[in-house]
Amino acid sequence: MCVLATFILAALFAATTGAWGGVTIDASEAQATLAILDKLHRSAQVNAQDWNALFSSPGYQRLKKREAQFKHPFTDDDFKAFVTDPKLVAQTDALRATLDRWTSADISQLARRSLAYLPPGATMHATIYPLIKPKTNSFVYELDTDPAIMLYLDPAVTKDQFSNTVSHELYHVGDAQNCPSPAVKAQEQSLTQAQKDALEWMSAFGEGSAVLAAAGGPDVHPHAVDPAADRAVWDAAMSHYDSDFQSLQQFFTDIADGRLKGDAIAAKGYTFFGEVQGPWYTVGYKMDVTIERVFGRQKLIEAICDKREYFATYNAAAAKSNAGNTALPTWSSKLVNVFTGQSS
Repeated sequence: MCVLATFILAALFAATTGAWGGVTIDASEAQATLAILDKLHRSAQVNAQDWNALFSSPGYQRLKKREAQFKHPFTDDDFKAFVTDPKLVAQTDALRATLDRWTSADISQLARRSLAYLPPGATMHATIYPLIKPKTNSFVYELDTDPAIMLYLDPAVTKDQFSNTVSHELYHVGDAQNCPSPAVKAQEQSLTQAQKDALEWMSAFGEGSAVLAAAGGPDVHPHAVDPAADRAVWDAAMSHYDSDFQSLQQFFTDIADGRLKGDAIAAKGYTFFGEVQGPWYTVGYKMDVTIERVFGRQKLIEAICDKREYFATYNAAAAKSNAGNTALPTWSSKLVNVFTGQSS
């Protein structure tokens, strides 16, 4: 999964939609919901036109489609009940202020932040939807066709936190659209199933890459815009880097040796996402930071976009760092050579 690039600053659309190059914000669902909430807050009459504006908005339509695909209960009548709930009406002012903060974010800056960790000349398209909805989850949707970043409008999330989240997700969108290159994809077709499985799960390190891109570089704490408690959780997880690295080394070794196959690979691989930010995030982040600090960002981008070189590039960077007594763990020769057919 990989990125973004040649972007020309487009005009900021009306109050509901902003754009920069191939990245847009469509807040029409939230605006339509707020229009209804404003009326309810004033005890004014909500009419069919108000509901039609909400139900016909792209954000609502895509949310409804996604919930149907996941077989989650979701009807217009249910949504009406959610919107007219006095508890939501009471949040009208807070939701309006939050939407105003979020949509005032500089989309060009967020796009460039992701672009900085993607190949030169890469392109990307995506739509960001701030949504007022019953479930508090946020997610990306239809990455392979019409990428959407669906974000629950949460008054507790600051403008800076919104910006960090969007940059993180834009990195994933751009990575999916641009990496690996067509030439590398063609070469990957000749790999064995075990090699393909390993390569597929190496892409999970993209969570760490997205964390690094969203922060803006290796010298900015990944949770710089978050509460101190969140930074402490990340720091505690990073203190387990060596043991988490070894757990992932065993995971990939088991794939390479054929001890893990099919559904068993996914069952084990998903455990490394953690409840919040597990080893795919922390180990991936530290590997990327190590490569960037030793060899520069361009070398990191090359390794990210051709995962066959990722372990070897990290090992080389770790070796240089270890010469300065940092003692970073390294991947086994078996895993470094897994895509070349060489033995350990």
